[in-house]
Amino acid sequence: MIFAGEPYPVAALRRLLPHLPAQCRISNWYGPTETNVCTAYPIARASLERLEHVPIGYPLAGVDAQLLDEQGRRYPLNQALGMRGELLIGGPCVTPGYSNVAVSRQSDWHPRQFHATGDWVEMTADGLVFRGRLDEMVKINGYRVELGEIESAVHHHPAVNQAALYAELGDLKQKLVAVISLGPGASPPTLLELKQFLHARLPAYMIPHRLIIADSLPVNANGKVDRRRLAEVHAQ
Repeated sequence: MIFAGEPYPVAALRRLLPHLPAQCRISNWYGPTETNVCTAYPIARASLERLEHVPIGYPLAGVDAQLLDEQGRRYPLNQALGMRGELLIGGPCVTPGYSNVAVSRQSDWHPRQFHATGDWVEMTADGLVFRGRLDEMVKINGYRVELGEIESAVHHHPAVNQAALYAELGDLKQKLVAVISLGPGASPPTLLELKQFLHARLPAYMIPHRLIIADSLPVNANGKVDRRRLAEVHAQ
């Protein structure tokens, strides 16, 4: 079984495992359109008890993956353990460019056979872990906040089926809003209950300020959660 396209919540995978044959092999693949699949992580069932996130793993053969930090410095993965940065993918898998598209930050890298993915990742002992999109990061009380990391923590709540976050402006500063849908037969948590649950997993500045319970979350043409639409639907 192969997962790709969106981060798969560990909690959901744990619930799925009992329904899969014992011999079923599970793998998480990663790769933007510009590089095709470029990293992979074989998921061992025993490891799911300790993992907070399903890693995207290690580069495939022939792929050069590097981290680009906030100061613009590049690090090969063997020098980046514990670091976070934008994932750069290099090698023959990288597209030579776009057709009829203006030069962008991404295409700027293509002549060097690299692609700037726009994905913020962390290099861990289990390989690369996806932390969020650079264009989906927000500043809360001066801290850079990765919405995907909060969503992953919210997914661990036993009542949650789907979860997505967005930031709204309130009292002259950004506030985090969590929108969730419930699993079958689950009782909706209160905001206080969710905050108490998340305090063991996240720093205080990453705890949502508002909770919305929805029947489902809006998605775009690619089947991914549409944050802009989410904010429009639930704006106060």
